[in-house]
Amino acid sequence: MNFKNGFSGALKSMNEPIFKKIILDINEETPINNYVKCKINRNSVYFKSRFGTRINKIIDSKHVLNGNPLVVWESDNEDELIKDVSYYINGFGEKYLAMLFENNNYAFLQFSEYYSVVKNNTHERKNLNFYKFYDINDSTYKKLEDVVDLYLIDLKGFKYSVEFHFSKDYKKKFGKNLPIQLNYNIFKDELYIKFIDGRIEFLNVNNKNIKLFDKKEKINSLNKLCQTNEFSINTNITNIHNSTTTIPLNTINKINESDANTLRRVDSVDNSLNFYNIESFINNKRSFNNSTYFTNNGIKLVVVDIKKEEPTKEYNCINSGKFIEFKCYSGCGITKVLESNGRRVPRLIWSSPEPNCHACRIFLNKDNDNKYLMLLSTTNNYLLYHYSDEYCCWEDITQTRITLRKLKLYKNNGDEIELTNCRVVFENFECKVSISDDCVRAECENSSFSISVKQNENDIIDLILINLLYNTVVVFLKKGKPILLSLL
Repeated sequence: MNFKNGFSGALKSMNEPIFKKIILDINEETPINNYVKCKINRNSVYFKSRFGTRINKIIDSKHVLNGNPLVVWESDNEDELIKDVSYYINGFGEKYLAMLFENNNYAFLQFSEYYSVVKNNTHERKNLNFYKFYDINDSTYKKLEDVVDLYLIDLKGFKYSVEFHFSKDYKKKFGKNLPIQLNYNIFKDELYIKFIDGRIEFLNVNNKNIKLFDKKEKINSLNKLCQTNEFSINTNITNIHNSTTTIPLNTINKINESDANTLRRVDSVDNSLNFYNIESFINNKRSFNNSTYFTNNGIKLVVVDIKKEEPTKEYNCINSGKFIEFKCYSGCGITKVLESNGRRVPRLIWSSPEPNCHACRIFLNKDNDNKYLMLLSTTNNYLLYHYSDEYCCWEDITQTRITLRKLKLYKNNGDEIELTNCRVVFENFECKVSISDDCVRAECENSSFSISVKQNENDIIDLILINLLYNTVVVFLKKGKPILLSLL
């Protein structure tokens, strides 16, 4: 049997004992009775189930939803019982989890204790079943267990390790050229071979054929590691590799028992409320529009903590009453926005979905009753957030506002006026569009508003003022009274 992202394991015996199933809390960095061993490394924590026990549920007790801890993973499928777990948290509150299943498959998850969302990154990692061994004599593709008499599969930190065990004759025959481990670093996405003399050779996975031995050697067995698109999959065996969806844990849904690709969810809330975080930016491309993906050109990336209201050498901080503005200096761009809240790590509000997508200014409304945050790009695209006290997170409300991409201006003859010919200025949460051409009609793409004026010299649209906080538009005529439009 072949499994999608791990190597296939030995067939189970009919007399194999039933495993004792255990719930693992990743915050308890101590051994769990006689069931799970715990090893704390420099940057991660490693959990290993003991003989006769397996982990079927992983929770994060530091994040509680309606009195219940966040469920990171849960499955009672025999093949998806967990043997080993590695857990790591970085300085931005992003958590990573690697799991080794009973069927030698693996999964790689990313999640945050501040958001009820778990992202499955397994599909972005190597499918180890693409790599096949074959004998140099007949060049026939073979499974790993058909080539090597004995091998062990283990999860060492974030390293998926296949350890080869050869006879003494093999060790004498090949000496220092004998490979003893095939290692895949799940976190760094690196594949490499470790030889008996301690030498490490990284594999160029883009090549179709990867040599493990010199062709001059007389080899009767293990020779090359080859990449092929031909592989068989047992449809009765579930694997997490195909899952590409970010699954909100705060929505409840009926799950088919045979669908083990779907992460289990807890706690029901209004499904119409849509809260976005960095994972949904990446998956749905809901950041600034494509014109914002400008080239880096040596721009220095900056992380801004909105609680630290002090200027730095990368950006200035301007405090004007209840508004605060963070403005980058030339040559700098904002790539992450954080909020310190007295916890161990700051809250991650926004992170750039692309290496060359930056913000240049941040506006913050300090009103504790209604907190708003706006990120502005160099191309005058913006993202607008509102803080939800009920769900203790920042809600993306950009879609409820007018963006410049949706604003359309027209001349008397029906020609459209390009916004590049207008002067656009953002001041706090207001956008001012000064129109130089004779504009007689303005409308929004999604029909939030549409206004036309009489065709004479006194009725020309001169300025459009968009208030993003109150969701209003004021149209100023060249001669005449301003017209107030409420979009709520």
